[in-house]
Amino acid sequence: MKTNSWIGGVLVACLFSYISAYIVMSRVGMQRAAMIDSDFYCFVEPNNPSAEQFHMVCCDLFAPCITIDRWLGSRFSPAACPRLQLSRAC
Repeated sequence: MKTNSWIGGVLVACLFSYISAYIVMSRVGMQRAAMIDSDFYCFVEPNNPSAEQFHMVCCDLFAPCITIDRWLGSRFSPAACPRLQLSRAC
């Protein structure tokens, strides 16, 4: 029985960390978006291609949280193309 409670504790800690990371990263992005009057936010500043890639990974990783946040009435959503470019890639 100790093994089951240990595994349960680890799972709860992982879930707490996942939700906490989403809340912190998304709210900072939402604050930045509100400052420029945008409905779209980025999890990280898209300063370079690796930061853009990290943002896209966060979008995939946090997809369930993003959906729940939208159901709860958030007006913000993550940017599909973090750095607007004049190309068809985005």
